[in-house]
Formats: sequence, structure tokens, C-alpha cells
Amino acid sequence: LNVVDDAANSGKTINLLCIGDSFTDMGIYVSVLEQLLEDSGATVNLIGTCGTAECKHEGLSGGTIKNTFLNASSGVSRIVNVTGVTNAPTTGYPGQTYEDSTGKQWTIRGSKIKPDGSGKMVVTKFGAVESDFDTFPESGTLTKISSGIGDDNIAYSNPVKAYFNPFINGETGELDVAEYLSTWEFSNPDIVILQFTFNDIPEWATEQQLEGVTNDFVTAVSSLHEALPSTKIIISVEPYGAINASRDWNGKKKAVLQWVQKLKTTFEVEAYEDYVRIAPSYACVDMLYGYSDSIITPSSRYPNITESGSGDGVHPSSKGMSQIADCIYPVITGMLSS
Repeated sequence: LNVVDDAANSGKTINLLCIGDSFTDMGIYVSVLEQLLEDSGATVNLIGTCGTAECKHEGLSGGTIKNTFLNASSGVSRIVNVTGVTNAPTTGYPGQTYEDSTGKQWTIRGSKIKPDGSGKMVVTKFGAVESDFDTFPESGTLTKISSGIGDDNIAYSNPVKAYFNPFINGETGELDVAEYLSTWEFSNPDIVILQFTFNDIPEWATEQQLEGVTNDFVTAVSSLHEALPSTKIIISVEPYGAINASRDWNGKKKAVLQWVQKLKTTFEVEAYEDYVRIAPSYACVDMLYGYSDSIITPSSRYPNITESGSGDGVHPSSKGMSQIADCIYPVITGMLSS
């Protein structure tokens, strides 16, 4: 990590786009990171169609760099115009479920709603294909059938073909970052954070598997840089989970650390030094206390520790997610100051 003076952020406006799996979908690290930047005097504009109005991002629980950013394998969708929205549906996993006038059920994947209640929403379901939309009405009302945040009824019109992955061009089926920004009327991001690892890298990953994931990140970085030459890119390497007996923690750790070496060899070279940084988030989350509701066994000679709260041993607690933000924050500050 660079030692930086966070006073250098004072007065800056930072457009921030966070892309990732459930670590991003949960929104905690995004909110903490925004607060850290604002506390240093910056104004932060969060870019994205997912999350709440105060915490926008592009997070897909269970997602990988491939189906969340690079390709169309997560399915198709429709972007619809909406009016009269007072309470936008939540998009975090599993998302709010609505049905159209034919009784077909959909998930609201993302949205951008103006203060007057008009805007756009993404109607889809994971893995959807074109035939799923054969009977989708050209206009009508979406009726909520799940509990949780979101208007009971939402009027929509003008469905436009799109994809579950928002970065795929609805017309061409190809990765198109510029089209994503144009469609949703977003400013160009100053910083893009790619927050992946857990779903991309299996335990005891082979050399071929690690090479494949590395190549995916090269493609992602190249695509972002081509579309946004002045944008800085941060690759955040996620931790390997709490130390417990339910998963092969050693196998995950070995695979992640091997991949970090590949990342360093690939990206810590002159060609990328102006716009790419690796954030070692995996090294900044406390393996013992950054998780919750887990029985953790550091070794056969160390007593088991059970933490209170809710959690699954994979996703850090709020404390652990804050530690991820604490890792990324100085990387952003250093990049913007250099």
C-alpha cells in the first residue's frame, strides 16, 4: 500500500463504479468506501444500476468476471421505461419478484429513477433466453409478489432488448462499456473497482485455471482502458473466507495466493503502471474476527472460536467488509494523487 495524504482528496469529485460479485452486491464495502472518501473532503458519485439510491454499483451475487462483465452467459433482459415510482425495488440477491399481466414472474435487476418517479428498470431473471420474452407485453403494469422494498405496482412501457449483464450491448451482444454509460446517462468513471476472486478461483486451482482467470482480467482491463482511457482500474483480491472445517480453506488460500503472483507478474509492469493497481483485500480482512457466526479453527492446537452474529464464513461481517474498504481507500487516494 502507498502511504498517502488523504487531504489530497479535498475538493475533488470522484465518479466511482464498483463491479463485482456478492461482496459488491451486499453494498457494505461500497458504502464504507464512499464515506471514507467523503470524510477526506471528496464528493463521490456512485455509478450503477444495482443497490439502493444511496449505494449504487453493479454487483451480482454468485457472479464471476465472465458473466458479470465479459459475456452474455447470465441471460437476457428488457430495459423498460417506468413512471410514478415512489419506492424502487431492491436489487440485491435475490431481488424483488414482480409479475406481468400474463402472470409471468420476473426479477428487477437494476434501475435508475429520477426524483419525479420516472426512469428505467431492468426486467429479467438469471439465465433468461429470448423465448422467455415472447409474451412480454409492450406496456402494462408489473405487480410485486415478493415481500420487501418496492412499489406494489409499477407502470412500464417500451421494452428494449438488453442483457442481465448490463455491460453487454443489447443490439450486438458484445461487451460495450461506452453503450452502458450512454444508455443509463452515467458520467465516465474516474475509478473502476473489479471486486472478484471467490467465485472465479476454485480450491487447489490448476495452473490452467489460474491462467484462464488471469486472461479474463487482462481482457476486462483492456476493454475498460480502450473505452475509458483516463479511468483508473483497481483489482481487489477477495479473502478466502473464515478458517473453518466446512470448506477446504487451505486449498482456497493456496489458489488465491498463486493467482496474486500471476496478477503481480501481469499487471505490475510498465505497460499498466499509469492506470492499474492491485488492492490486496485478502490480506486486510481479519481471518479470525472479520467474519461472523462461524466456528473457526486456526489449527489443531488453537481453541475453536465461535463468533456471534449472522454470516456464512465466506462473506466478511460488516467489520470485515469495512476492512476491504480500508484497503481500497488508500489505493484510490494514491492513484488520484499521482
